[in-house]
Amino acid sequence: MGKKNKKAKKFLRDQALKQIKQETKKDQISDATTADKEIAPDSEIAAEFKETRGHIKKILITVGILVLLIVAIYLVNIKSDFILSFGQWFAKVLNINI
Repeated sequence: MGKKNKKAKKFLRDQALKQIKQETKKDQISDATTADKEIAPDSEIAAEFKETRGHIKKILITVGILVLLIVAIYLVNIKSDFILSFGQWFAKVLNINI
């Protein structure tokens, strides 16, 4: 009985290996055909990359300008009393109690 079980297990294992090999061949063939179809979007990806790059440049320029503006306001505030007087005038115009 032991020999029959060994032969049956070996037979089942061989069948499973054959089936796996056939499935992988089918997958490789289908992957190759779909890969040929997907070559065209590279130009779309390049165009999208350029567009995204442009957006990133605009964002960085905007952030840089805002940082420079904040630093300029800070330096003006240190050297003069302009920002404080502007704030008091703004509070009077809007009738805000500070």
